[in-house]
Amino acid sequence: MPSVASIVAGERIKGSWWGHAKGRVIWRVLNEFTGRKDVLVTRLVSGKITFVHRSLWNDFLRIASSKERWQTRDLSTDAKQLLQLVEKEGALRTDVNASRLHLKGKIGDVSRELERKLLIHSSEMHTEKGAHAKVLESWSNWIGTVNVKPKHVSLNRSKSKFEAIIGALNKEHGAKASLPWAKEEERRTARV
Repeated sequence: MPSVASIVAGERIKGSWWGHAKGRVIWRVLNEFTGRKDVLVTRLVSGKITFVHRSLWNDFLRIASSKERWQTRDLSTDAKQLLQLVEKEGALRTDVNASRLHLKGKIGDVSRELERKLLIHSSEMHTEKGAHAKVLESWSNWIGTVNVKPKHVSLNRSKSKFEAIIGALNKEHGAKASLPWAKEEERRTARV
């Protein structure tokens, strides 16, 4: 599946795009995408950062907020604890809240576990001290900050819409990208 970095570079990049001759241009384009009000940044496709256009937010939010088995199955104790706190508080910063969580693992790893299952929204920020931190948000909190009024849609229809998009992109590019609920669907099909 082509990435923003490879599209900007005009070629497939091996290793980090920072070392590429067009690394600074790639950085500017990525920042432009993440700063757009009509783009949601999430880990939707193959667990990688994915840019979702506003026209698909309603379907995405239906899936992300469904709390289906593929989202909650096999969550670590740390992830459950962090999710509970994010849902209670609406949003939290990883640099400020890490010490009060008593996690066994690193907060970055635990937050990525929740991101890959679409259970939270996260964004990056520069702290007052110049370090990087994440802001973790519940979907209901995020909806309020971007002024979206989700319409009720069928979960199956929403999933089918994304499956069709990824299927077409996989076919076009000879790729094997997947959506996070695909493994649970495969498990269920294998049992039948």
